Amino acid sequence: MVEIEAPNLADAPAISALLDALGYPGTEAFIERRIAQLIAHPDEALLVAVDDGEVIGVISLHFIPATGVERRYLSDQLSVRIGASARSRRRRAAGRARGKPGAPARL
Repeated sequence: MVEIEAPNLADAPAISALLDALGYPGTEAFIERRIAQLIAHPDEALLVAVDDGEVIGVISLHFIPATGVERRYLSDQLSVRIGASARSRRRRAAGRARGKPGAPARL
């Protein structure tokens, strides 16, 4: 079962490998520092998807306060930008095999 959780520094090699597969090579040199920065920053969130102890995905979220709207609801106050998102090659292949939810079946 896939669980979504906050990463720790021990996840750095797996996160670096996911980013490398996405086309961002060389992150090994700074990924631990970057993970620590994201974890400590109040307007950032870094989450990993873990399946049977293996980090299979990562997403970096950046929360942006809105200044041009009247603040009636929390949703009026924040926007979220996805900074990076990556899934393991194994997980991407499994997703293609199953198809997308709601998509018509191919014959």
